Amino acid sequence: MFRNAAPFSLLSPEELTSLTRSMQRRTYSDRAIIVCADQRPDGLYFMLSGQALVLMDNHEARTYIVGKLRANEFFGETCLFSGAPSRVSVKAQESCQVLYVPRKPLLEVLQRNGEFASYLLQRTLARLDEAHQKLAAMALMTVHERVARILIDTAEQVKGTWLVQSGTETIAGMVGASREMVSRVLRQMIEAGVVRRDKRTLFVTDPSLIAESAATLDVRSTRSGQ
Repeated sequence: MFRNAAPFSLLSPEELTSLTRSMQRRTYSDRAIIVCADQRPDGLYFMLSGQALVLMDNHEARTYIVGKLRANEFFGETCLFSGAPSRVSVKAQESCQVLYVPRKPLLEVLQRNGEFASYLLQRTLARLDEAHQKLAAMALMTVHERVARILIDTAEQVKGTWLVQSGTETIAGMVGASREMVSRVLRQMIEAGVVRRDKRTLFVTDPSLIAESAATLDVRSTRSGQ
């Protein structure tokens, strides 16, 4: 239950009861917009189930995937104190159950509970630091290296194999490249034997070799002018 998950586990029974009175459970279908960029979020959102993508639009027909949200993660905290419009959108990647906590009662609890406020602040700073690292990687890495990094970071070990849940379109959004370019990179990785495809599902055959292979493939592509 959400009561046992941070940050709600840091609340006293009285504080939790106070917040629960104003909480709302919301259901979002696949691809539904939960938070829209340029609008002012009016509360905190907590993922009960499902997955969602955090998106940034450069207003030039390209969307960059900033991150992914899963169950027991919260979002909307960045604009909670300033009241400024959100710089990102949050879009359901599948059917999601979300707990919505209105801004006013939440701020009242934050003023009384320093541990609760400190946790939200630490998580916000950690996310900003992660975003800065991603931006640095985008600037310094080649497309081959970025794709390799995403495959390593997102692959999940299932029955002895490394399964990549994200599809080509999602990976393209995460690395800031076109879908065609990412498809070409993945095809080269498959030919090199570090990635395999079963229908529409990708598998990393050897996580320890994929970064090294990406650097080699990038050199080959540069020399061939591809």
